[in-house]
Amino acid sequence: MRIYIDETGDTGFKLSSGSSAIFCVTFLVFHDDKEIEKMVNAVKRLEERKNFHSRYEWKFNKSKHDLRIEFLTLINSFDFEIRAYTGPDFNRAQN
Repeated sequence: MRIYIDETGDTGFKLSSGSSAIFCVTFLVFHDDKEIEKMVNAVKRLEERKNFHSRYEWKFNKSKHDLRIEFLTLINSFDFEIRAYTGPDFNRAQN
């Protein structure tokens, strides 16, 4: 089993200085190493078709709708689990 972790938001919680009110950690869980390799290769082919530079980190939230759908459709064909933790909205907690 392999678990990949990514986060979005700010860990500093300095809300008065512009930090995000929400913090989210997402876990991709793979039970088969071969499935990871297949997914990585498929995503690389997608990036090549879209002419992304090899060091380019594309952001899902800034991508066009068509690319988002294409990506989600692509990864949906692989065997993995997604787990996520979302922290509280500290703006509401302070009121």
